[in-house]
Amino acid sequence: MLNNLELSLLALVRSALDGTAEVFPEGFSLEEVYAISISQQITPMIYIGALNCGFPQNDAIMEKLFVSSCHFLSVGESQRLEMTALEDAFQKYGIDYLPLKGDVLKNLYPERHMRTMADIDILIREEQYQKIKEIMLENGYSQGAESDNERHWFKGQVHIELHIRLFPFYDKELYDYFGSGWERAKLCAGNQYRYEMSTEDLFIFLFVHFTKHYRHGGIGLRQFCDLWVYRKTYSKLNEAYVLEELKKLHFDCFYLNVRDALAVSFYFAEPTEQTDIILETILSGGAYGTIESGKKAMVLRATKAEGKKARFYWAMRYIFLPYR
Repeated sequence: MLNNLELSLLALVRSALDGTAEVFPEGFSLEEVYAISISQQITPMIYIGALNCGFPQNDAIMEKLFVSSCHFLSVGESQRLEMTALEDAFQKYGIDYLPLKGDVLKNLYPERHMRTMADIDILIREEQYQKIKEIMLENGYSQGAESDNERHWFKGQVHIELHIRLFPFYDKELYDYFGSGWERAKLCAGNQYRYEMSTEDLFIFLFVHFTKHYRHGGIGLRQFCDLWVYRKTYSKLNEAYVLEELKKLHFDCFYLNVRDALAVSFYFAEPTEQTDIILETILSGGAYGTIESGKKAMVLRATKAEGKKARFYWAMRYIFLPYR
C-alpha cells in the first residue's frame, strides 16, 4: 500500500499532466516531494503540478523547484538545438536515422520541458557509422564509450546515444524479436531520411525498454508517465496487437499489471497486490531505480539463485574485479 508521500507525488504528477487541482493527504510535505523529484529527475512536472494546485511561487521549496526546472529547460533547449543541427546534417549527407524514446515522447507532453531526458537516442545504420563519425566530429562532438549496440558522443551538456541496433546481440530474446530495429521502420511522410515506427510498434519498444529496466534493477516515474501519456495520446492504440506481440516475449502478463498500475495512479482504480508492488518499486528509487536493486538483479541474472550463493557471488565480484 502506498504511503502518503508516494500518494502526494502521484497527485502532483496527475495535476501536471491533466491540469486539475488535487487534494493532498494529511501530513503532506512539499519538501519531501521535492527531494524525491530530484532523484526521479521530474522537477518540471512537480513544479507545474504544484502551480496547478495553488502553491505560491514565492514559497521556498517552490523556488527550489523553479531553479531545477530552469536547469532542465536549459538542457532541453540545448538538446533540441543540437538535434535540429544533426538532422540537418543527416539530411545533407543522406544518413538514415530514427529518433527514439525521449526526443519523440517530449512532443506528447503538455509542455516539452516537462519530459526531461539525460540523452538523445537515435537509431542509425551500422554501415553508415563511419560517415556519421565524421559528421559528429565536424559538429564539435567528442567520442565516448562504445558498446555492442550503442555509440556515445558528447558536446557540452548534450549526450547523444547512437544505436546501431535496439538491443544488444547478447540480449538474445529481445534481439531476436526486434532485429536491428530497421525491420519495423518506415520513412516519415515528406522526408527522405528520417524514419519512424508505427504507433503500436513504438509503444511495444517503449514498454519492452521499460520492462528491461524494471527487471534489471529499477525504473523511475518518468518512464511510467511515458506509458500513460502515450496511451492517452493514442487512445485508439491497437491493444490486441500490442498484447499479441508482447506475448511472444512473455511480457503480456506484466503489461496487464502495469496497465492496472496506470489506472490506479491516474484514474483512481482499486489497487491490487501486483499494482502496489509495481508502484512501490517505481516510486522507491531514482530515475533508474536503486543501486541495491540493480545489484540484486545482476546477481540473480548471473547465478539464477538466491541466498548464500548469490551473496558469495557478489562478494567475489568485489574482491576480484572484472578487467574493465
